[in-house]
Amino acid sequence: MFFRKFRQTHHFNYYTILWLFGFALFLILIPDWYIAKKSIGVVENKSHQLSVGESGRLQSVLVSIGEQVEKDQVLMLLNISDLKSNLEQMKTELAAFRKYQDAHQDRSALEIRRMVLQMENEAADLAERLSLIESQSAELAALNAEIERLQSAESAGLGYSRSMSELIVQRDALSAFLQEQGKDIELYRQNLEQARQSRALVDGTDMESMTNSLAREQMQYAEELRRLVAETEYRIGLRTIVSPCDGVVTEILARAGDAVDEFIPLIVVDESSPLYMDVYISEQSPLIPQVGMKVKIYSSRDRKFNATGTISFVHPGFSMASERFSYRGQFFWARKVRVELPAGHQLIPGEVVKVRLNR
Repeated sequence: MFFRKFRQTHHFNYYTILWLFGFALFLILIPDWYIAKKSIGVVENKSHQLSVGESGRLQSVLVSIGEQVEKDQVLMLLNISDLKSNLEQMKTELAAFRKYQDAHQDRSALEIRRMVLQMENEAADLAERLSLIESQSAELAALNAEIERLQSAESAGLGYSRSMSELIVQRDALSAFLQEQGKDIELYRQNLEQARQSRALVDGTDMESMTNSLAREQMQYAEELRRLVAETEYRIGLRTIVSPCDGVVTEILARAGDAVDEFIPLIVVDESSPLYMDVYISEQSPLIPQVGMKVKIYSSRDRKFNATGTISFVHPGFSMASERFSYRGQFFWARKVRVELPAGHQLIPGEVVKVRLNR
């Protein structure tokens, strides 16, 4: 009755109710539909496509799609049986050579000590010979002086000494000895000087370096073995795929037994806990972002996922914002800002969020 009376007294139109309902729905949905150009952020979604560095046959796949993995965890392994056998053989040979090298160093040290003692004995013998020649020379000079004194006394009429003849015999024998030894005295002095220089050189040289110089060829062989061991371990690393981060396996592109080529993606790992997000600030925005500025992050999933980040880098210029937002028809130029996310946040990689910069 009232509705009929209302129609009679007012110019009622059903389209009016429909427009009112649409306007109310618009007011309700506009906050979720409209994203302010100056407050858009995208949590980084870092995906790692992993491959091997050498061609070969895939021996084992150690994870499955959706599995959580840790940093440095082995994910895939090519056939490395040939490399492992060579590596074990070289390591065994190197260990045996080290034992031989230690024994050789001990023997070389003993040999060097023997050489040093020999040089010391030769130097002592040469010094003793030179001392003997010097003492004999002094004795010859004393004999000549005594003979001259006796001859002077005889010339002065003081008589003839019976001991002078004995002294002359001693002088002649001693003179002959010194004349014979005098031929080699310069050689003795040169040898003595060389012996002393060699001894000083040995004293100034490290014993380990001397033993190494005596075993230079063996040292070169050992160094070659070490180089081959390092090269083989490196090649094993090229045939092994490890996770570069904590994350989730999202794709596996090969199976055990497949022949694979180098640098072809075999498995994909997405980081589970992003460290950064990119914020786009419109070129019309009056905000001036600065490194160290706090950024409030609002998740569209739930308030409990909200967080606060810190600006770590501000792009010096403007560029077109990510195409992620083109589906809403909002292409715009913006200034890109990198925000460091706090530890323990619950934001999802690739999530679009609203942000507010605290001035």
